[in-house]
Parts: sequence; C-alpha cells; structure tokens
Amino acid sequence: MKSSIRTKLIRGLAVLFLWMVAVELVSIYATGAIENRLRDTVHCHIKSANLLAEVSRKAELVHANALLYLTAGSIDDMIQRESQIRTGQDEISTLLDSLEDTCQSQAEHHQLAEFRLAWNTYSRIWDEQILPMSRENRKEQAFTLVKEDQPGGIAARTAFDKVEQLQKASMVSFHDRLELANQERARSRNILFSMKLLATIFGLAFGSYVGSQIGDTLKFISNVAQLAAAGDLDWSVTVKSGDEIETVAESFNRMTRKAKKVLAARRETAEQLQRQIRERKHIAGMLAAEKNRFATALRLIGDGLIVTDAEGNIVLINQEAAKLTGWPQKQVTGKPLGEVFHIMDETTGRRCQNLVEKELRGGNPMRLANHTLLIARNGAERTIAHSSAPIRDGDGEIVGVVLVFREAREQVKTEERAERQLQEVVT
Repeated sequence: MKSSIRTKLIRGLAVLFLWMVAVELVSIYATGAIENRLRDTVHCHIKSANLLAEVSRKAELVHANALLYLTAGSIDDMIQRESQIRTGQDEISTLLDSLEDTCQSQAEHHQLAEFRLAWNTYSRIWDEQILPMSRENRKEQAFTLVKEDQPGGIAARTAFDKVEQLQKASMVSFHDRLELANQERARSRNILFSMKLLATIFGLAFGSYVGSQIGDTLKFISNVAQLAAAGDLDWSVTVKSGDEIETVAESFNRMTRKAKKVLAARRETAEQLQRQIRERKHIAGMLAAEKNRFATALRLIGDGLIVTDAEGNIVLINQEAAKLTGWPQKQVTGKPLGEVFHIMDETTGRRCQNLVEKELRGGNPMRLANHTLLIARNGAERTIAHSSAPIRDGDGEIVGVVLVFREAREQVKTEERAERQLQEVVT
C-alpha cells in the first residue's frame, strides 16, 4: 500500500512528538521521585535531629536530676528526683528505639550502639553504686563516684560524647544522602538530556533521510530527463518508496516509453520521407533532363510553340512564339492564351474563337485556315498558319493544349498569285 510523503512526514512527526512526550513524562516522574526522595531525606534528618536533640536534652536532665538527688535535703525531694530520673531513662530508651528506625547509614547505627552502651553503663553505675550509697547515707562516697575522673563522671562524659558523635554521624549521613540525591538528580538530568538529544537527532536524521530521499530521487530523475531530452530514451527510473516520488518515476517511465515509440515512428517516417525525397530528386533530375532536352528541341524548332494548362493559362512558350507575339518569355507564364495569342480572321476581320475551349470540347487535333492574322503586342499584324492538339495524362484526361504556328506570308502570296493566274486562264 502506497503512502504519500505527507503521510510519512506526519507519521515521523507523530513518533517524534510521542517520544518527546514520553521523555517529558519520564522527566516529570524522575524529577518528582528525586524531589520526594530529597523531601524524605530532609524529613528523616529533621526527625533524627529532633530525636537526638531530645535524647541529649533528656540525658542532661537525667544527669542533672542525679546530681540534685545527691544534694536533696529531704526524703520527699529524693523520691521526686529518683522518679524523674526513672522517667527520663524510660523516655531515653523510647527515643533510642525511635531513633533506631530513622538511622539510614551504618555509621549512625554504629554510633547509636555505642551511645546505648555508654548510657547503659552510666545507668548501671547509677543504679548499682550511686543510688545504694545515697540510700545508706554515704553521700560523700556517692559524690566521689560522679566526679569527672571517677566511673560515674567518666560514664556520663562518655555518654554525652557519644551523643555528639551520633549527631555528627547523622549530619554526615545527611550530607552524604544529599550528595547522592544531587548526583542522582544530575545523572537523571543527563539521562533526560541524552534522551532529548536523541529525540532531536532522530528528528534531524528523519528529516535528513526524507529530504535526501526526495532530493536524490529527483536529482536522478532530472539527470535521466536530461539524457532523455538529449535523445537517450533507454534509461528508466526505479523507485520503491511507495509515495508520490514512485508515482513520478512511473509516469516518467511511461512518458519515455511513449516518447521512444513516437521517436521510432518519426524515424521511420523520416526514413520514408528521405526515400521519397531521393525518389523525387531522382524523378526531378530525370524531369530536368527531359525538360532540358525538350527546351533544346523547342529552341531548334523553327515554328512558334505555346503550351497551356486545362484552364487555358500559358505554361510554356518558345523563343519563336515570343518573337511572333511580341511578348517576352518570362512575362507570359500564367497569362491566359487569349491575352497573348490574339488572332482574327484575315478575311472577315472577326476575332477567332479560343483555341483551348475548342480543344477541350472536341478533344481532337485541329488545323485552322491559313487566313489568320496574329496581332502582336505592339499591334503588328502577321499572317500565320497554326494547328493545335490536346495534351492527355495517363488516364486519358485532357490536362492542356499545345499550339504550333508560323508566319505564312510567302505561302499566302503564292496562293494568291496562283488564284489570279487561274482566273486569267478562265477568262
């Protein structure tokens, strides 16, 4: 099934458009996913930071209550401080469990485990050593244990250091996750840019392919057309594109085939014409030779001779006839016979009937009386004797008349003298 160039272009543009839409959808999806991941990372970090801050605050509060417990002046105050310490420890344990779920890096989990260990050590020293001494009124010994260089002080300082390290590890993890997210965003942008670039290259390649296909095919057809115009009609164009270009190629091939047939017919006609021309030239040569022989014979004839066509117009006159009629040979061709050969009866003075009309009606050679006057162009009168005969073609049809005449003055004088002598003898 053939498709037009327009259909191909529309299909290509549709594919390119769908590709761009797909790229844009992927871009939107990837951007949204990265933004969500960043949002989750920030939210998780904020939650983790809040939990760490709360753990640090609770640990400081527990440690402060522990010191206040040692300085309490009454049993009620000691019971209250002890209750606050227990509550703070429970809250810290709960916060650490929540913090366990927010930690995403191995370093955070490691620092959290170390803080748990340090805090458990501090709590165990408080529960097993400081609290019993305080209950036994051995506060001085209990104060000794919480000094900085003693187990209680060292455990407290270690726990607070671990909290700070955990906060640092959380911040480092947060920065690492941000860096990974930024890298992923950059990678996603590069991929999307590559896809868009690929779509642009595809569009340019498609346009170049269609343009080159059309241009190359038309150029080839143009070259073949130039060869055909120069007379080389043996070329044909083969295009299987299924569009208007293929239709143009097929039309061109049909045109060259028809032109080839027409050219062959013209060549045959030209050859026939050349043969006819050669034959006519040969016949013309023969006729020219015959005409030359005839003209030579006419010049050698002493009598005047005039040839007319079927309408009575002069087609040939020899020199003697021109001399007798007083008309130059070049001026009489095509003139009516009666205008040049003006004759009248010498006895009656009447104009004689047109000889051509007589011949065309009779169709037999005629010989007129000798008492005929020829009136020349200058008005001179001459006594002539003449005869005429029809000219027939191959089918027997009359196509003209030939007229032969000569001056007969001496013959008339001889006849007149003989007639007078005869009358004298009779009388």
